[in-house]
Amino acid sequence: MSLIDYGGWYYLGTYQGMDMDYSRQLLTSTPKFVAVDIETISLKDRTIIGIGVTISPEHGWYFSWMDNRGLEEFPWHLMENPTVIKIMHNAMFDAPAIYEQCGQRPIWPILDTMIACTTFGLPGKLKTLAAALDLEKEDGSEIQDIEDVLPKGKTMLDIPEPITAEKCIWDVRTTHKLLLTILPEMDLDPYMDEMAVIPILVVAQGEGLALDPREVDRWYKDLNQKMRFFKDYCEEQFSANPGSTEQMAYVLGMRAEDYPDTFEYVNLKRKDKLMSEALQQKAG
Repeated sequence: MSLIDYGGWYYLGTYQGMDMDYSRQLLTSTPKFVAVDIETISLKDRTIIGIGVTISPEHGWYFSWMDNRGLEEFPWHLMENPTVIKIMHNAMFDAPAIYEQCGQRPIWPILDTMIACTTFGLPGKLKTLAAALDLEKEDGSEIQDIEDVLPKGKTMLDIPEPITAEKCIWDVRTTHKLLLTILPEMDLDPYMDEMAVIPILVVAQGEGLALDPREVDRWYKDLNQKMRFFKDYCEEQFSANPGSTEQMAYVLGMRAEDYPDTFEYVNLKRKDKLMSEALQQKAG
């Protein structure tokens, strides 16, 4: 399986060498899920240089935004379709950039697999998840972190575009595969109700909110009181720090019918074992 360059957009998947496959698969289908991942100049400079899209884990496309070469081919009809759920891993990085740089197009609803994984006691890093849940590439090799392809002190503009395209496609295909792996254990409807807050956060991030300072002060005092209660309760019941996402995700992922009387924190460097246990416990 090799990357195919169509001049402005790239394909990596089981179909090889036919433009009609892009038209048939991406332009004429209306899938339930579309996975999306962006590539930006850097983590600090979130100017989009390309977007990866899948309609299934077997097919991935990358549309270059350099010199607007891939924009005409980009499937906006899927991104703006309210019946198509857009899968993102760490949506609060990708979604605001797409919203702000694409004319504030409505790209909802969004399902964030990174958030979903925390409910199973799983870490958020896509590369770690792929290795632990057997979501690697077809040849058995691991997907790459940004550090694996980007030399120190460089930006993605310094990387040949085909390398960026291939990395992005593998990321977005893995994200799609990750969702299908955890989906049987998810109660999707209430989860998507919670995900409805993402558009609110995206818009607020760019435009801000008008707040009454007196209400803000009252809200902070109330929040601090509840946080102190929650912190004391978690430390007493589970010996866990509620400020640690991984510790609390582990607690939630490992609980069964009742909360355990005590919680012994385990070194989360053993992520593969913890992931397996958490998923088995959730399934059982």
